[in-house]
Amino acid sequence: MKKTLCALGLLLASSCLATAQTEKGTKAIGGGFNISTNNFKDNNNSNRKSKGFDLSILPTAEYFIANNLSIKAQLGVGYSKYTNEYMSYSAYSTKNKSNNLSAGAYVRKYIPVIDKKLFVFVDAGLNYGYTKKNTQYNDSYFGSYETDVKINQYSVGAYSGIAYFISPKFGIESSLLKLEYSHSNDKTTNTNTPTPENTTTSTLGLGLVSGLNLTLKYYFK
Repeated sequence: MKKTLCALGLLLASSCLATAQTEKGTKAIGGGFNISTNNFKDNNNSNRKSKGFDLSILPTAEYFIANNLSIKAQLGVGYSKYTNEYMSYSAYSTKNKSNNLSAGAYVRKYIPVIDKKLFVFVDAGLNYGYTKKNTQYNDSYFGSYETDVKINQYSVGAYSGIAYFISPKFGIESSLLKLEYSHSNDKTTNTNTPTPENTTTSTLGLGLVSGLNLTLKYYFK
């Protein structure tokens, strides 16, 4: 009987701890990453080769304003590098390098799925990103030149994923789906054309979040 009561007490205690992670007043800090790679080769038409990677590091802070409801702030630092080669009619290649910074604010809703440990979450929020990109062009006919692009991007959207609490203090999560509207202003400078070129782009998209992304969080009162 005593063993049964002890087991029941431990079960209730663990349930309370799991619930405490998403209850009002809880705080969380964490860090995540997003990485994607590309390695492509086409021997049929343009004899194109492409390879590179994109890496972002994302520190985050979260505060629960109600049970299963939080507000979140997130920063981002990223770097990418890609090369492309074409050998169909002439030797032509490009090398791209970019650095970016971002900041976002979100409201998040947690929806419990399994045993108060596995949750589906939905974020709604705003994000600003700044990217500086350099591209080097090498052509056997036209020679070499470079372009520098500065991009200011504003976005608003909804994002969904899963969160799993691996212990009373730690959780891991991944974003999977997004519905996002973005607006960007690009300023391009070409070494062959000193006058900058300005372009504006707006997009609306629904789909999967690109790349592998994971965030580890620490929860406390």
